[in-house]
Amino acid sequence: MKVFFLSALCQLTLVLFLCFGIVFEADAQAEFIKNEGQWDTDYQYLAKLRHGDFWVGAQKVSFVLSDFGQPNQAHPHGKPENAKFHNYTMEFLGASSSATVSGHGKMKRYHNYYTSSNQRNWRSGVGLFGSVVQEDIYPGTNLLWKESEGNLKYEFVLNPGSNPENIRIRYNGLDDLKMVEGNLVLETSLGTISEQKPIAWQLDRLGRKIQVKCRFKLMDEHTTGFEFPSGYDNSKPLVIDPILVFSTFSGSRSDNWGFTSTYGEESCSYAAGIALGPRFPTTPGAFSGTFAGDSVGINIYATYDIGILKFNPSGTELLYATYIGGAEAEAPASIVVDKDSNLVLLGTTSSNNYPVTTTAFDTSYNGGTLASPYGPGEAVVQFRTGSDIVVSKLSKDGKILLGSTFLGGSANDGLLTLLELGNSPLVKNYGDSFRGEVIVDSTGRILVASHTLSLDFPTASPIQSQLGGGSDAIFAVFSPRLDSLKFSTYHGGSLDDAAYSVQFGEGNQVYLAGGTASNDFPASPGTLKPFFSGVVDGFVTRFSIGAAASTMRSTYLGTNRYDQAYFVQRDNAGNVYAYGQTIGSYPVTPGVYSNSGSAQFIHCLSADLDSTRFSTVFGSGTPIPNISPTAFLVDDCGRIYCSGWGGNTNNFSGYE
Repeated sequence: MKVFFLSALCQLTLVLFLCFGIVFEADAQAEFIKNEGQWDTDYQYLAKLRHGDFWVGAQKVSFVLSDFGQPNQAHPHGKPENAKFHNYTMEFLGASSSATVSGHGKMKRYHNYYTSSNQRNWRSGVGLFGSVVQEDIYPGTNLLWKESEGNLKYEFVLNPGSNPENIRIRYNGLDDLKMVEGNLVLETSLGTISEQKPIAWQLDRLGRKIQVKCRFKLMDEHTTGFEFPSGYDNSKPLVIDPILVFSTFSGSRSDNWGFTSTYGEESCSYAAGIALGPRFPTTPGAFSGTFAGDSVGINIYATYDIGILKFNPSGTELLYATYIGGAEAEAPASIVVDKDSNLVLLGTTSSNNYPVTTTAFDTSYNGGTLASPYGPGEAVVQFRTGSDIVVSKLSKDGKILLGSTFLGGSANDGLLTLLELGNSPLVKNYGDSFRGEVIVDSTGRILVASHTLSLDFPTASPIQSQLGGGSDAIFAVFSPRLDSLKFSTYHGGSLDDAAYSVQFGEGNQVYLAGGTASNDFPASPGTLKPFFSGVVDGFVTRFSIGAAASTMRSTYLGTNRYDQAYFVQRDNAGNVYAYGQTIGSYPVTPGVYSNSGSAQFIHCLSADLDSTRFSTVFGSGTPIPNISPTAFLVDDCGRIYCSGWGGNTNNFSGYE
């Protein structure tokens, strides 16, 4: 899994040119390396991009993209077979057979190549250039490739009288090429490239821009060109400027999986995942620019650090990136931004040296037993020494750890699957082991929903003071600086229980959602479903946390088979929404959208959890869940947003 963000830039430098910008981040300044025989290919130049290689020939160019970065550096321990690649070419149909490629802006640096014992293949003093030009690619037309402000772009340079309608670009190797609302969309296995509607203009004699109507023309399923509905003045220079948007990778050249994201001040976006190895793109001044774990090849024991990225609102600039972790494995579950634009992280660690602050509630790792959260077949991610929950707060600029604490007992916390004991009946989707959520209230208090197997999990003014059995859900409230535990309670019955989501209610009320296999889960009389009825049921609980006392009201959710509630939300009228999975005949109320027989549900309940406002199911109409819920939102207008993923990867565990 990868973290993706949008990057959109197209820069016009010469108004006499027909310009297109293709945006891929380059390594510092792009260097076009001349092929003097060191590579057995008919391409004349190579540029190393952040996410792969770019080859330039006389009548075509080729992109070799990789989710690990440059193909020859695809894995920090030399295992490029674990990388995913996508190669596509842009072939310029009708290009002149006499077209040539030349380098411009020669650099003082050069490369030497001594790559075999055969001296005939050695090359020294190979030139590096700042740009390359495919000269006379069409009559009166050159095609320039160069780096501009960290991005690779290309420009068609047309002399007066040249015809841009000669330009025909055939895309070979794409998953799909289509037109969407006037935009050209290029689908690859590693991301989507969108060439937005072109803007065209010419200059009048006073140098003012005169817009010319221009649009893409999809000639066939592989080939594009341009058309001009109202014509243009062929005696004047013409500029066509479509902006190209590329769904970029996180920028990491180490293996990295995305786990969670959120938004912050002025619509900045944040992402958190796990990173293997020292090649995550940390920024100067970040809290930690050093990988603290141990990276090895796939299917061999390895540790991951948490990697955090902050992007500007358009996704075009990485504001900061940092590691956070210790010598063993870590994973994030949830992130949120507080009122002061600090980032709060909820995660799980197996490291006794995970970074904690000196005044933290708990500065010592509490241990546990070996855990393999993705199953014994994927031992590459193991929590060798058990697991603790961790909660950390980073400053707005990502440079200072404002607070950080362990939370846990002597068994595993924040992690559902144990290799020795078998899978929890609650773990049904790939990655379920790491579910949990953190939110922050208006006073800065930090609220956590998660789960524990520890008999000695730390409690504070608990409603339930002891572990019910198996795993229990937990709900905890920290002070803003994570130096004291204001409230903490177990929440569960005699079998496995876990909390996945937490949201605010009215006043001092808070709602939790999760799953339970316990027929003695503490459900409340008078709620919608006070009795257990399935192999696994979902639940929604309302906590009221007062200064002197705390109360709890809880209901099961579900059918007589498998059900779980993964997210909880609340609308402006006080109604409570749950989003989850089912394999039973989940009730559908009249008048709602529904795809009968589907295995994902949305259930809206009253604030007291005693009645249904509405409920429905959605999905593909199949009785087995095919969407693993990943995000849920009810906005101020009552609109409901669901997110999830599925596919062949999500076959981690069968359903009862």
